[in-house]
Amino acid sequence: QLRTPFKVNAGASVMLAKAGLVSVEYEYNNTRSTRLTGADGDATGFAVINQDARDMFKDVHRVKAGTEWWVLSNLALRAGYAYQTALTRDNACRYVMNNTTRTDMHYSLDGATHYASAGLGYRTNTFFVDLAYQYKWMKEDLYSFENLSAGTLNPIDLTSSRHSAILSVGFRF
Repeated sequence: QLRTPFKVNAGASVMLAKAGLVSVEYEYNNTRSTRLTGADGDATGFAVINQDARDMFKDVHRVKAGTEWWVLSNLALRAGYAYQTALTRDNACRYVMNNTTRTDMHYSLDGATHYASAGLGYRTNTFFVDLAYQYKWMKEDLYSFENLSAGTLNPIDLTSSRHSAILSVGFRF
């Protein structure tokens, strides 16, 4: 059995003269509380894995801010930003068991992640069209081999990014 992390969300939005809104949201995710147990609730057989989760994971914090403005009666402009802290500690590592069939010895530790977005929406009584763009970037440490004594290997510092665009069309009937 898997006990998933404890989460807390809080958010607030403000309408501004019926022409737009601004919203802010915070999320706390207690990933260190993730636990594996047997079907009977006994965690004895998972003691090492559960301890590794406590030692290698960090609690994750996520902050989001966004705004939407109706520049015409049926056209809205949107923008947003989100920041998420890293899930793993800097000294986290990957263990590969001796009897594994896995051949992929590399692993990466993701750092903080940033998201920026922009979009527009057009609405009528019969249909709507939404176009959104998102840019995601984060730093990560890539380890080429297993790191048995955490910290002895020098990671490759990577910065990864991804561009995404989404077009949604809907009809009311």
